Amino acid sequence: MQADAELALKLFGPLGLRLSPQALLRPHLASLFAGFLPLPHLLPLWEALLAAPDRNAFLVDTCVAMLTAPALRYPLMLAESPARAALLVELPPALHSNDLLLSAARLAQRL
Repeated sequence: MQADAELALKLFGPLGLRLSPQALLRPHLASLFAGFLPLPHLLPLWEALLAAPDRNAFLVDTCVAMLTAPALRYPLMLAESPARAALLVELPPALHSNDLLLSAARLAQRL
């Protein structure tokens, strides 16, 4: 995760929590974020996904944007166990789809 090396080391590094990115994000990707965002915020995200020329890159950018959002990043950095980090990602704080989409767009331009 080039977007936030410190968070990547905390979550996935050998001295961190050693989480699997696939296991951590599987619930969100399998449901296309349906369990993560309320319907009014979910529809714009789905519209952007369907309009994206590279849907795989869009999903990766959206997942990175979700993990690096301050409302989720700071609690993840304080997580002391893999179970706590997984719970934070499974039941994240409320985020607005516009914030996720803007962050994902910035990531796509930067990476």
